[in-house]
Amino acid sequence: AAFEQLSPLQQAIYEQVLKTTVAMFAEKYTYEETTILTQVQQLQLKAIEKVPLDLGWKKLFGKESDGKEKEEEPLLPKVTKGEMVTVDLQVLEKETKPPQPYTEGTLITAMKTAGKTVDSEEAQSILKEVEGIGTEATRANIIETLKQKEYIKVEKNKLVVTNKGILLCQAVEKEPLLTSAEMTAKWESYLLKIGERKGTQTTFLANIQKFVSHLLEVVPGQIQSTDFGSTL
Repeated sequence: AAFEQLSPLQQAIYEQVLKTTVAMFAEKYTYEETTILTQVQQLQLKAIEKVPLDLGWKKLFGKESDGKEKEEEPLLPKVTKGEMVTVDLQVLEKETKPPQPYTEGTLITAMKTAGKTVDSEEAQSILKEVEGIGTEATRANIIETLKQKEYIKVEKNKLVVTNKGILLCQAVEKEPLLTSAEMTAKWESYLLKIGERKGTQTTFLANIQKFVSHLLEVVPGQIQSTDFGSTL
């Protein structure tokens, strides 16, 4: 009776939690996998077939366990190792989808894991150690500041870059150091040294001052040479 009093959404959530919990104790999903490697001159083609032997925990979810319905895949032909075969190739034309827009939550996560997008292993290590860009206490404030300055806005719970924000992106693109995760890693690295008494605040601020002076000399000219017409 209590279940029937729940709203449809609450019932769906309850059923999902129940199935997921029971699935932890259900039998394993087992299948037989066959792989065929076909050599066509210098090109090697790979075909894989999976035949379920026991659905196990997947029985609880039915078709929804695969996330979405897939096109029915043809079974692989019976062949023997070294057998000469005739290959029929088809070219499929598909379009890629743009990345999903950030929400405030996913952007905070991206800031925390910024090291994953950095090429330098040393910078990756530093960003991982300091937990990415910003801190738990400042990341939300950084996003709020961007919203207040109208660089980004929220539409249907998604973050969207405004025209003003696009102009800012085009401007800072001229000076890679302004958006460099590696530069952030270097700053964070020196801040750690200060905390360990291996560096000084005076040295850090002096280097920041030099960096800002360099930007003030270079960036204005770069911005003037940027064509913003296509954005406005």
